[in-house]
Amino acid sequence: MIRAVRVEDAVGLKLFHDYTCIQPGFKGAVKRRGETITASDVDILKKCGHYYVYVYDETCSRPGYLHEVEAVEKFAQIVAGENISIELSEEGKALLIAEKNGLLLVSGVALKEINSTGVFVLVTRRTGSYVRRGDLVGIVDLVPLDISVEIFEELKKRITDHRPIVRVVEHKYPRIGVVITGTEIVEEVRKDLAGPIVLQKISEYECIPGRLEYARD
Repeated sequence: MIRAVRVEDAVGLKLFHDYTCIQPGFKGAVKRRGETITASDVDILKKCGHYYVYVYDETCSRPGYLHEVEAVEKFAQIVAGENISIELSEEGKALLIAEKNGLLLVSGVALKEINSTGVFVLVTRRTGSYVRRGDLVGIVDLVPLDISVEIFEELKKRITDHRPIVRVVEHKYPRIGVVITGTEIVEEVRKDLAGPIVLQKISEYECIPGRLEYARD
């Protein structure tokens, strides 16, 4: 299915996965999975540090294996809960995108289980964070270039009981009140600087500012 060859010997062969380049002002794929290597690509790939590349070897098939792109998409579908969509990205990653404004909830038990396997990596924003529609809230990545269906199914069983693993609970525009504590504030020894900031934050999160009250220590 795949084999590693010197980039000079890869001319005319198809790449097994994306190859990236990092330069000032740019980080991204210079050649993508399935593209055929040409003679002009050799110097480009070498300048990006790729002296060896993985290519498809149709003479050596690996039945019962999932390629990284297929694997991360399937695994992301297992991970994603309500109000989470999936987008495939460069370098064989699956992006988890918030579909609604609301509270991001992540299963810490499942997160630890996944990242301890050494096979898949799941990176998310902190659970309890407020997110907006379109925000990137997580990334699913596969460490090897492919994975056997047997191992994939085993990992799936290990985390099934913890689903939903990543989800967004849509808020219902609640009214939020604020209590500022401090005797010095109540007695007007010091001016309240925190209250207006908190009320502004509440508005930014599309909630309704409620009453602002003061209390002594």
